Amino acid sequence: MAEAQQFGKKLRELRSQAHLTQRELAQKIGVDFTYLSKIENGVLPPPSEKVLSLLAEALNADRDELFALAGRVPTDIAQMLKNRKTLELLRSERTQKKVMARKGEGVNLLKDFKDLTKAARPILPIFNKSFARVAIALVLVIVVGASLWFASPSPVKALDISITPPSNGYLGKTHSFTVLVSVADIDVLPITRIDLEIYNVANSANKATLENLPLNDRAKAAHTIKEGSTSGSAQVAANAAATWGYGTAYSYGYGYREPEGQGWHYFGTRGGYGYGESPYQGATSITYTVYWTSPSGSGWAGNYKIKALVYGNGVKKFSGTSNSFSLSVQPTEDAGEGPSLPAGGPSVKEVLTDEKGVFTEATTIESRDGNVELTIDKGTTGKTEDDKLLSEITITRLAEPPEPPTGSAAIGFVYDLEPDGATFDPSITLTFSYTPSHIPVGVDAEDLVIVFWDEDSGEWVELAAEDITVDPIANTVSAKISHFTYFSAIVYTRPAEFTVSDLTITPTKVDIAQSVTIGATINNAGDLSGSHDVTLKINNVVVSTKRVTLAGHSADKVTFVTIQGIPASYAVNVNGLSGTFTVKPAPTEPIVVTTPSTPAPTLPTPAPAPTAPPVPAPSPAPTPTPMPWWLIVIIAVATIIVVGAVLWFFAFRREY
Repeated sequence: MAEAQQFGKKLRELRSQAHLTQRELAQKIGVDFTYLSKIENGVLPPPSEKVLSLLAEALNADRDELFALAGRVPTDIAQMLKNRKTLELLRSERTQKKVMARKGEGVNLLKDFKDLTKAARPILPIFNKSFARVAIALVLVIVVGASLWFASPSPVKALDISITPPSNGYLGKTHSFTVLVSVADIDVLPITRIDLEIYNVANSANKATLENLPLNDRAKAAHTIKEGSTSGSAQVAANAAATWGYGTAYSYGYGYREPEGQGWHYFGTRGGYGYGESPYQGATSITYTVYWTSPSGSGWAGNYKIKALVYGNGVKKFSGTSNSFSLSVQPTEDAGEGPSLPAGGPSVKEVLTDEKGVFTEATTIESRDGNVELTIDKGTTGKTEDDKLLSEITITRLAEPPEPPTGSAAIGFVYDLEPDGATFDPSITLTFSYTPSHIPVGVDAEDLVIVFWDEDSGEWVELAAEDITVDPIANTVSAKISHFTYFSAIVYTRPAEFTVSDLTITPTKVDIAQSVTIGATINNAGDLSGSHDVTLKINNVVVSTKRVTLAGHSADKVTFVTIQGIPASYAVNVNGLSGTFTVKPAPTEPIVVTTPSTPAPTLPTPAPAPTAPPVPAPSPAPTPTPMPWWLIVIIAVATIIVVGAVLWFFAFRREY
């Protein structure tokens, strides 16, 4: 498959350089243009030797380069390679050293061939019989052999690993995540083992390793952690696709079929290890759902990542790593600050108001731990719930506060402002100080909000966004409030939630080989950043996938470009959104039918009077035809070859 794609890409480049369409090139070499289109797209393998030669001629391309890309050896070279002494010469240590020594340098074919001839004295009679023919043939053999020897195929991604990490959370809790291992079509990987590592980004000693995940369907069950119970505990469930083919009745292990009917190749053992036994071949996958209960010690706090390791026959073949997620210590009461001032103790301050409850001076009140501050401007009117004058204000950190709203995390503690139900006009300012490291990964400090407890409904209520101000430099979040109750600073941690909308197809009608742009809008309605795969299907076949990473509450545009070479209507599907476009057939040349006209009868005319014969004018001298450029090139190349051969011949005679 890699060879076909590499050859198709090169063929497309050569055709573009020759300014030929697929149809024009197909007509030149006598094949159907749809066959040529499939070769360029890597759907079909490279063509036969005859077609390769026709392509090289039509595109004015290097014939040997095309044969090397197609993985074929020309017949004439193959015949030369059948000579035992020629093969011994090419395989000799001296020849290999010469090729290695000159790799990356300029090539001096005359000098290299002279050195090779010195090493080939046993076959000198061959050179004496047909020196020029054998010399050129051996040079070609060396060039083609070296290119095949050192050619390295471009890597093909045969497997993909997608990991959806858990949301940010607290230590000591259970965190669930999924791992999807997808195998590409015609994969050659024998999957014999899959491991997982959950590790602290800053401290690799804090990790949990899950070895030998199940390679077939399994319900949720306990799984051993390599590091032991100090790294928590884990449960794993596995869900394999129907085409996974693990442990089938054939019991040969993983298998794939070679192209052109060359039979099956099997990996693994007869015990049935690995994916893909016959007849289960092609794209497939297995999904793991992992439940990890993390340790509760504060030393485990920090950012974490998950790595999946896929092995084939005991050797690691692929790996994939997730985005990070954070685990922090759940807020609890700190140790006492002294016998007379326990943590969370109230902060009480007397206030000065006049007989109407109006503050006669600006007032600031701070909590005992310094994390909360109230600012009341002079002239503000404050009254108790029963419309009495305020004499004092108290700030108390709650020991057992209500749980934060669903899908959120408290950034600090909950504070009770008293007297409960007190009101203020105009609003006063409540400010929370926060620690940046307490904000979960993937959440911006600008997303901090302040909530208050509604005792009547028994739930938290978010203050209006326009009343909240975040200062990321001072690490504070402030809000305007008009009454007293419980208050807290939180951040929402709802996981990324993606939707796809606004499918566009431009244009909807195109000519053959004209590009079509397909676009869609990807929106993340969640609070956390995340990644999402956007897949383009044409006629229900996946042709392209792009991974999009978006921050919370953001959107982006994804575009694909496709080119089709067959006139038809094509169905488009992008993550469930559907549409169509049409490729119009090529216009046909109109057939012009001409009807011969009947000449009008002519009347006889009298013969002209005899005149003297005209004197012919002298004809101009013929213009010499310029010599064709290709003939000039041939003459120049022939001259260089002859001169080089003569120089080599004399050097050869001096040597021997």
